Amino acid sequence: PSPRSGAHAGPPFQGHSRFHLTPPVISKISGMTLTIEGKPMVNFGSFNFYGLASHPEVLEAAHDAVRKYGVGTCGPRGFYGTIKPHLDLETSLQNLFKTDRAIVYSYAIATVSSIIPAFAASGDVLIVDEGANHAIQSGLRLSKGTAIHWFRHNDLSHLHSILRTLHPELALLGPEESYPRPDPSPKAGAACT
Repeated sequence: PSPRSGAHAGPPFQGHSRFHLTPPVISKISGMTLTIEGKPMVNFGSFNFYGLASHPEVLEAAHDAVRKYGVGTCGPRGFYGTIKPHLDLETSLQNLFKTDRAIVYSYAIATVSSIIPAFAASGDVLIVDEGANHAIQSGLRLSKGTAIHWFRHNDLSHLHSILRTLHPELALLGPEESYPRPDPSPKAGAACT
């Protein structure tokens, strides 16, 4: 429910009243943790999964880039233009993965929402976990002429039934074979949810 409706789900923040919400104040950020009201907590609302954003070498490289290129060059390249670090990173990735070309997007959502429609041709069938993130859903919406089938989040049996319906020859496959994971460890599965 909307905060304006007066309804409230879950425990209130300090200072919560029926029509006013005072968010907690972050007093310190250090790597993957932050401090709120004197309590250290893991920051699950950040893309700084490994705490690299506060690594001294990363900070120095970021400062150097800001001094040289400013802060306006972090948007889409079609709008702000291509700068040397874009080309250098693409060359490094091309060499690392031994490919003919590489492309770097400045923003994660732009990557997925551009790649899916680029490769999903008219007439293709896409089978997607309904828990897919916003970027994937955006890319799917931009994929014209594709048939999209949604399976319940992390429900391998439902995925299997969709595959069987679309391709009866797949009826012999079990759900595990239909949805392979490169890393069979339990931690890998948890990271995907």
